[in-house]
Amino acid sequence: MTPRNYEAGSHIESVCGKCKEKTNHLVIAMVGDEVAKVQCNICGSMHKHRPPVAARAASSGAPKKSRAAGAPSRVSASVRKYQDAVAEAAGGRKLSYSIESGYREGDLLQHPTFGLGVVQKLTRPNKMDVLFEDGVKLLRCKLG
Repeated sequence: MTPRNYEAGSHIESVCGKCKEKTNHLVIAMVGDEVAKVQCNICGSMHKHRPPVAARAASSGAPKKSRAAGAPSRVSASVRKYQDAVAEAAGGRKLSYSIESGYREGDLLQHPTFGLGVVQKLTRPNKMDVLFEDGVKLLRCKLG
């Protein structure tokens, strides 16, 4: 693949520090043939150009670091909390979600959209907090 010659006003992929992902950017400033400053097309922030990881590894010639076999993967605290709650509730009731059903704290709940969750808290008159893998959701229910 031949390197593309960029100039101010062209579009380039760069890692946005604010969006925390690879997005399209507008080239704002150049230093020689190198892209110096870009503006994110998503959030509008201006920052120095950070090429995507694949482009950095290819341009540096350095071998890509990989995790050692058997090394633990990094899991966020919220995902770990979800996994612990599901493991703890595994011995309890596992129910399909229905707005007309009654639930108790600690019940496992299978929701058609959010997946497997654990009932954390019941709130009068007809709501409950359920911990799913992507966070806590407030759902309606019938309190028993």
